[in-house]
Amino acid sequence: MPLHSPAGYEFLASTVLTSAAQTTGAISFDARDLLLVQVRVTGYSGSDIASFRFNTDTGANYWSRYISAATGAVTLTNAQNTSQSLARLFAAGTTLQRSALVNITNNAGTSKVGRVEGQTSSGAAATAPVIEWGGFEWINTSAQITSITMLTAGGSITLGIGSGFAVFGKNLS
Repeated sequence: MPLHSPAGYEFLASTVLTSAAQTTGAISFDARDLLLVQVRVTGYSGSDIASFRFNTDTGANYWSRYISAATGAVTLTNAQNTSQSLARLFAAGTTLQRSALVNITNNAGTSKVGRVEGQTSSGAAATAPVIEWGGFEWINTSAQITSITMLTAGGSITLGIGSGFAVFGKNLS
């Protein structure tokens, strides 16, 4: 069981890039009521944001919203995107590595809501990074999530070698 994985979750699927790419490609798994996804981004070829796409849905069926605080700042910034073709996992673009824990409700008959706890590195011990938190929604009430693709929001930037994610799931009943 992974770090921070609640009891009773089972491993469903994972993927990791063996070369830099704009997308991991879709991984498929059996539907579960709750999904827990652990994300690792080793870096980007340019400033971008790792994102998810569910069940290969490329329609404008996603929104995301994050609150962030810049290094040394006390003022919070709102970053929201609506009517998108993907669910962003972070507030702002970077070239640095990232880690995230994503909790997703995956009930049939309702839209899917995700909560993201993410962190971007600063690349220096003397520099505290930007902090950000938030989530997304996939406005699909007919299908449960049975596949996830990780891709860059900008589309032309690549995710670094070793970037990937693991999916765990649990049924409440």
